[in-house]
Amino acid sequence: MADKQFFFTDRAWGQSNPEGAGGWSAADADEEIRFAQAVRIDDVIYVAGQVAWDKNGDIVGKGDLLAQSRQVFKNIAEILELAGASLNDIVRLTQYFMDISDIHAYRQARREAMPGVACITLGVQVARMTHPDLLLEIEAMAVV
Repeated sequence: MADKQFFFTDRAWGQSNPEGAGGWSAADADEEIRFAQAVRIDDVIYVAGQVAWDKNGDIVGKGDLLAQSRQVFKNIAEILELAGASLNDIVRLTQYFMDISDIHAYRQARREAMPGVACITLGVQVARMTHPDLLLEIEAMAVV
């Protein structure tokens, strides 16, 4: 059986979930539940979906896909570093957009965060995020 190593950050979960917004917030969770930000199995690191929450659990860049994309890549980089990797080790990205027509802003942030890094990718538009101010969520897979 493969060895699994889970990684957790000190980043606060987004706490604001407006009434009627649907979705999930950390306040809904049982205190016993811990959500890993990544798992490493042998040389493969799977990063859970990341959104534009900063270390305090606040959304960065409300209404601004470029700012949110930059924050998401910052969060992914932090998690990969904990697991012994970097953005250069990413081999797959999956992006969930609220409005994919603004994909050029995401692509700009990706070029800044991962210059020259090739990977497979999938981007889809979704009907809802866990908070109405979130515009993007990204999952990643890296190999070291």
